[in-house]
Amino acid sequence: MKRFSVAALALASTALAPTLNPAFAHDGPHAADHAPIGVMADHRHKAGEVMVSYRFMRMEMEGNREGNDPLSPEEIATTVPNRFFGQPMQPPTLRVVPLEMTMDMHMVGAMLGLTDRITSWRWAATLPTPWTM
Repeated sequence: MKRFSVAALALASTALAPTLNPAFAHDGPHAADHAPIGVMADHRHKAGEVMVSYRFMRMEMEGNREGNDPLSPEEIATTVPNRFFGQPMQPPTLRVVPLEMTMDMHMVGAMLGLTDRITSWRWAATLPTPWTM
């Protein structure tokens, strides 16, 4: 019940913010009019409108698992089948097993309203990924 009350209060304060504080009132397109940046296709832009975005994501991995069960590098190299086995130069089990990985991803995106009904978008990402084997 407490979570519901907090959520209801947050929703009500967000909905009332433009009427209670003139600083929140705005004319024309505004970032608050759209879903969070990770939600795709929630809106269209009017002809000529442009939106540019930058996102950063870090992911870290340590150890190996199959479902919830931890696997040692020795188990993987001796018992887990290589899903690419049968293709040229592929052994029946893996020979190299990752121990840890840190990934930093930078993403740049842009949206352009071609017409009031058609919005074009493009994005690009970099994936420098150091691995420890």
